[in-house]
Amino acid sequence: MQKWLLTNPQLHAASIMTANTYGLKGAIKAIADGLDKYKGQPAYIQSIRNQIDDDGNYPDELYQEHKQLFDMAKEIVGTIDSFGRHAAGIVLNTDPIDDVMGTQTVKGWTYPTSQVAMKEIDYCNWTKFDVLGLDNIGLISKTCDLAGLPFLTPDSTDIIDFEDEKVWKSMRESNIGIFQFEGDRAGKILKDLFSDETLSKIRTDVPNVRLIDLLSLANAAQRPSGASYVQAVTEGVSKDNGSKVLNDFLAPTMGYLVYQEQQTQFLSQFCKYTDAKADVIRRGIGKKLASVMDEEVPKIKPAFIKTMVEKYGEDKEHTEQIADDFIQVFMDSVNYGFSINHSMAYSYIGYIATWLRYYYPLEFCTAAFEIWKDDQEKINKIKSFASSHGITINPAEFRKSRGLYYMDKEHNAIYEGTAPIKGNSAQVGDDLYTLRDKEFDSFTDFLMEIYDNSYITHNSQNIPVVDLFKQFDLEHIKQLDKNIKKSDDVSYTFERKLTSINKSKIVSLIELGFFDEFGGSKKLDDVFANFDKNYKPRNKTLANKFKKYHECLEYEQSHEDNSFGTLDMLNNEMKYLGTCRTSDKRMPAKYAYVTSLKVLSNKIRVTLYSIKYGQMTDAFIGKRNWNSAKFQESSLITIENSKVKPKIVLQDGKWEKSPTEKEMWVDQYKVLQTN
Repeated sequence: MQKWLLTNPQLHAASIMTANTYGLKGAIKAIADGLDKYKGQPAYIQSIRNQIDDDGNYPDELYQEHKQLFDMAKEIVGTIDSFGRHAAGIVLNTDPIDDVMGTQTVKGWTYPTSQVAMKEIDYCNWTKFDVLGLDNIGLISKTCDLAGLPFLTPDSTDIIDFEDEKVWKSMRESNIGIFQFEGDRAGKILKDLFSDETLSKIRTDVPNVRLIDLLSLANAAQRPSGASYVQAVTEGVSKDNGSKVLNDFLAPTMGYLVYQEQQTQFLSQFCKYTDAKADVIRRGIGKKLASVMDEEVPKIKPAFIKTMVEKYGEDKEHTEQIADDFIQVFMDSVNYGFSINHSMAYSYIGYIATWLRYYYPLEFCTAAFEIWKDDQEKINKIKSFASSHGITINPAEFRKSRGLYYMDKEHNAIYEGTAPIKGNSAQVGDDLYTLRDKEFDSFTDFLMEIYDNSYITHNSQNIPVVDLFKQFDLEHIKQLDKNIKKSDDVSYTFERKLTSINKSKIVSLIELGFFDEFGGSKKLDDVFANFDKNYKPRNKTLANKFKKYHECLEYEQSHEDNSFGTLDMLNNEMKYLGTCRTSDKRMPAKYAYVTSLKVLSNKIRVTLYSIKYGQMTDAFIGKRNWNSAKFQESSLITIENSKVKPKIVLQDGKWEKSPTEKEMWVDQYKVLQTN
């Protein structure tokens, strides 16, 4: 859609510029690179940056140790260091954009980008669109396809009950796949807001509250504009505005003035402005237009009092008492109000996905795997969700898997596809799936099907060379070579059908156990290496190909049937999948495979994979401890002693133990094998 807007010859359009500025962490890096004390020490600089939290807070001791660096860095915080483009913003005009505001080219984008930012475009009332592709829409669409449902929308009330308590309960239990609520903080907002206790409190004040309205409120509350009321909302505390009329007006948002549309409605219903003028005034206040601030704002309070008394029969003295507070609430909200057009749309997307997740978990998980195939963190969460719902996730397997994830309803299972495997593609899996019903006597015969589909043509009949190699001996094949050379009745044609499958793709699939029906993965790795080295598909002499084919076949038949060991399989999985899946119940619980390792200033952060239980755990190791027995990623260690300790968090500039957050520390370990 963006491309269509930006290239349409009947339109004048450009992406909207963003100005990228330095935060404290970025400023520290930029300044440190130019100071002799830090120059050429990226790890040291990073260790300083790691102690600064996302809000720019840091311990005073760190500042005192690096005072010059911090003071210089603070000077450039907020300075523009580069220009980019808004991911969704497109500005349109009746005149060429170059003539109106100028355009520029930004890195990684081939289309024009404006030379002014969103705020200025909004101030000038230029027409702008938000054009954004959402994974969650794709998730809903794909799940509906798999479930045999039409694409679900807020109008699908003949299918969906938007007050289904079971669905709402599942939403608070898991935030996986819920648009705008997949982060930890957002997930906690859902859990708190839709708890039985909170809902009971809200329904006491607002008996007929719609749950979709509460989800919309949560969507707005989690944004910076909701900072003043988000905690109260999640605790079920409604705001009393001193008037039943005002409380009824704001009942859908628990008494809080949240949406831009509410602001316009307030001016229209309580100050007697027309809808059009009310919206103009709201925008004008938000932009601090002098004409609106000087001429219209002073009229709001008396108009409010007059309307409350005349239209709603409120007591004048009481109305005057509450007017200043409510008008101030209105003025504050105008600066930060969120649009219900966004919030309610986001909420329906979130609920519909949750409804599908609850009633069609197999279809939902299959779609989610496909949509988020490149996001390992989300893939891991979906796997955990699937497991908790009795869905089996099977690794990619010949005859069962396709390019993308494949749903097996009969066995409530999902087969992984080839697309997520590094170096592979969906085409590889789809091509291999075409062979699902073909029988092969050996892995060598399978490789012949992949690499050599040559055939002999005689009497208008095509005979695959591999069939000839099985039916005739070498002398017959030599005679056939002679006949091909001297006779027009017999011809040889080289052909290879599955060109999407090359050496590296075959190797990765073998090393992940994709072809285990033919034998152990280590054996097949050797068989393929021998085949690739010796058999030449384009050799035009059938006798030579015959010899090499039978040599490869004999090599396979005489080779010991063995598989990669557990550690080798884990290494293969990390290499090709970016995660681990092999587990062995026979392994002692203390055995752990290191999937990631990051050296921090005073500790080592690791992700450990339990081979016995097949689960990942994040942990820390003291730097002194690690220096005495170093290991790296892909190492095998045993955890001899570990403890769960309070997480050290930054509060008011000081590092203190958190009363609620915990983290695992490994105090003793042994290194068994390191790469």
